[in-house]
Amino acid sequence: MRIPLKSLILPWLLALTLIVNLGPAPASAENSGVVEDFRPVLQTYRIVNEEYLKQENIDKGKLVKGAIDGMLEVLPDGFDGKGRREIEVEEFSWNGLQPKEALQPTMELYQKLLDETREEEYPGKKDLLKAAISGMLEVTGDSYARVYTEEEFQELRRSLENGVFVGFGLELKKAEGPPRVLGIHSDSPASRSSIRTGDLFLRIDGKSTERMSCERVIDLLSGEKGEKTSLRIEHRNGEREKITLVRSEFEVTPLESELLPGSNIALLDINLFSSATHRELESFLKNIKERFLEPRVEDELNNQGELGKYYCLLGTAHAKNEGYEKALKYYKYAKEIFEKEEIEVPVSLARTYDNLGSVYQKEEKFTEAIEYHEKALASYRDLSNEKVAEIAKTYGNIGTTHFESGKNSKAKEYYGQAAELLEGVSGSERVYLAQVYSDLGVVLENQGKIDESIELQENALGILEEAPQESPAAFANIYGRLASAHREKGEIEQTMDYYEKRSRARREASDAEARSDLSSYGNLKWKHGTEEDKIKSVEEYEKQIMALQGFSGIIVDLRNNSGGSQSSAISSLMEFFEEGPVAKSLRWDGEISVYEAMGDAFPNFPSVVLINNRTASASEVFAVAIQDRERGVLVGRRSYGKPYGQTIYKMSDGFYVELTVREFLAPSGKEFPKEGLEPDLSSPDYPEDIPLAIEWILEN
Repeated sequence: MRIPLKSLILPWLLALTLIVNLGPAPASAENSGVVEDFRPVLQTYRIVNEEYLKQENIDKGKLVKGAIDGMLEVLPDGFDGKGRREIEVEEFSWNGLQPKEALQPTMELYQKLLDETREEEYPGKKDLLKAAISGMLEVTGDSYARVYTEEEFQELRRSLENGVFVGFGLELKKAEGPPRVLGIHSDSPASRSSIRTGDLFLRIDGKSTERMSCERVIDLLSGEKGEKTSLRIEHRNGEREKITLVRSEFEVTPLESELLPGSNIALLDINLFSSATHRELESFLKNIKERFLEPRVEDELNNQGELGKYYCLLGTAHAKNEGYEKALKYYKYAKEIFEKEEIEVPVSLARTYDNLGSVYQKEEKFTEAIEYHEKALASYRDLSNEKVAEIAKTYGNIGTTHFESGKNSKAKEYYGQAAELLEGVSGSERVYLAQVYSDLGVVLENQGKIDESIELQENALGILEEAPQESPAAFANIYGRLASAHREKGEIEQTMDYYEKRSRARREASDAEARSDLSSYGNLKWKHGTEEDKIKSVEEYEKQIMALQGFSGIIVDLRNNSGGSQSSAISSLMEFFEEGPVAKSLRWDGEISVYEAMGDAFPNFPSVVLINNRTASASEVFAVAIQDRERGVLVGRRSYGKPYGQTIYKMSDGFYVELTVREFLAPSGKEFPKEGLEPDLSSPDYPEDIPLAIEWILEN
């Protein structure tokens, strides 16, 4: 049984995922005082029987005996009251009994012990109740079950929030016999003592640990700042020593991050998944992205043309998602690159000017919009006539800008020039010709020329019907405009007919097509390089730009990270996946919960997760997602093997019970290997891990 480092800093859990409040257990008139005292024990009995993951391990008789043994274990040395071991648990079936009936022997012992100790003597009510719950949890076989008092739990929450803990900074493993030191936290009381990894704890404050329960070890090692504990230890060489440790505060930094010089690889050393981990991780990755998305003035010009192209495409990807502020920023980056005399990319400069004009138009800065659209026209005129379609689209964009600024005559003029240029086009450009006719029709309707507007809209429909590819969104757009025009004429039947046709066309249109083409008038045409460029995501363009500017990948160091909050680990995974499941969990009754990514992830660069035999719990949930979904590889040595999740239940009278209630699965639904995760690339020793990770990233 592993005793986590956190349990010895203070009574801390490995997986804070949920806190559940329980209602009071029913009390009866008979012996109501004892029943009222025993409410948290009765609630624990019920929760174990209803929620514990390993239901097959539950023996209700042993639960009762465990509660009794727990109370007897905390009796002080020399206590010889009549009730010490007089009560025997009868061998009968507990099946079907209510908690109060099943725990009747435990309540009798509790009453006897209270009767035979004075109020000021140890143990008191709280001590006996906590011991009863602890004993019950011990016999479940749940290595991670734990009971907290109100004070312990509040200290736990504070520590999770600020990363400051009180204790010795030890991580122990308890199986048969005395607990063994598994790890020592830096800058802690234990780190300043003669205790070393592998040492055995033979006695704690004079009490033998040979047959001591895990809960009892934790209780004896927990305490307040400044308190002392005497330890009898056996070093790995067989020498024995008695030492005294004083509890003190020390800090656990959840995340340490840096950009490795030379390789431009981000190193994220996650020591603990706490409430602050995801926030710090998100902030660091955001800063890295911003740094590598800004033009790097020290770079040579040999890749600047390519960089400008991707800035322009990234701006368009944001513009199509209505992220106009970001679009404007990236278009300006592209403009600055393309305006340099050394960069010979006039077509790209013209497209960038046009897109800048479209963003300003969306922000209703019409003067700036016209200025940049006119610059685009001037740039296109310097090129060959092969760019007729792009010039026509720029005329259309100028027409839309004039229309939105209330200049109908100017809008009509520019839409007319766009239509004139497009008369002879073929193929997919015919769809845009139909759009220009439709836009011109809206201008005429706005001028009160309804019949001319309807004629142009019908011409647009005819062109669409002859176009080589289907465009349901474009049909829906024109149907809506025809409905509007007929409504102006008071022609209800035609109006309703076109609205119905628009509804059918919209249902056929894809979501993306509908978003881009179903404006009420004047669609801006964002300029792309190729058809493939149109379907790429913001993340893909960000990755291209960051790679051009030297960013290589990410190393996440989870070595010696024994877990923490699994909800924090899952939140952190959201930074690495745009969509799909990042984790799944299984209850005892077969119910599976799925944790889905929510978008806005860091670009998909090569990633490595470092693991070793002390990578456990929440860290394994993180690592297996990266491996299972092929987001990266695992490097190092086999992990600990703890795929279980706990929930903390709030009981009556200020008690909290942590219980294992779920088993985590890989995102694909595969079970964790109980012996731990196997790395994709094995490394013989700690110092070799990061060089191997860097080598893999640079090769990929």
